[in-house]
Amino acid sequence: GLINLRGGILTFLADTLERNKAAGLKEDFYSKHYGINSRTVLLESPYFDPCEQLVQDIMHVFLEGILCEIRLLLNYCINEIKVFKLIDLNSRIQGFPYGFSNSKIKPAVILDKDLQQGPSTNTGQSATQMWLLCSVNVLFPSLKLSLCFAHKISIAATVYLKKAIKDHLTLFKTVHKDIDITPKQLYLVQLPSLTLKFGPLIRS
Repeated sequence: GLINLRGGILTFLADTLERNKAAGLKEDFYSKHYGINSRTVLLESPYFDPCEQLVQDIMHVFLEGILCEIRLLLNYCINEIKVFKLIDLNSRIQGFPYGFSNSKIKPAVILDKDLQQGPSTNTGQSATQMWLLCSVNVLFPSLKLSLCFAHKISIAATVYLKKAIKDHLTLFKTVHKDIDITPKQLYLVQLPSLTLKFGPLIRS
C-alpha cells in the first residue's frame, strides 16, 4: 500500500543576502526604517519556522558585523585620544609573525580613510584578513571570536557567550549613543541559541 511521509526543512542555509531575501527581511542592511519587507515564502511550509530555523552565516554576521566597531575603536585610539599612530599600527600588522599557514591572509594596510565614517566598514580587509587581525590583536574581541568560530563548544561556554554578547552590545550603545546598532550586530544575539540548536556554526 501507499505510505504517507511528512517532511520539512530542517534549516535554511544560504548567503546572507539570499537568506534574508527568502525570509522577507530587508535587502538593505543599513535601512533605518523597516526590518521586514514582505511575507516570507518559507511560511508556506507547515514544518518550518523562519524565526527558529534560519541559521546565520557566521562569516558574514560576525566578521562583517563587528567591522564597524573595530573602525570606531581604531579611530578613537588613533585620532581622538592618540594612544598610537596609524603608521605604527600598520608597521606592527605587517611585521607580526603570523606563521606559514596564515602568511597568505596577512591583514592589509589600514588607510586613514578606512577609519572615517561612511557606507563601507571593512577597513580594507577581507573576511579572512579580519578574522586573523582580530585573532592576534588584544584590542579586539578575540574571545567571542574564538567561541563563535569554535569547532567544539560546551553548553557552559555557549551560555557565557550569550551574556558576553548582551554585555558587549549594551556597552556599545552606552559608549556610542548616537550610532545605531546595525542588523548584523543584532544577529549576534541569535548565535548562542542557534549554536545550542544546530551545533557549532562554523560547520553550517
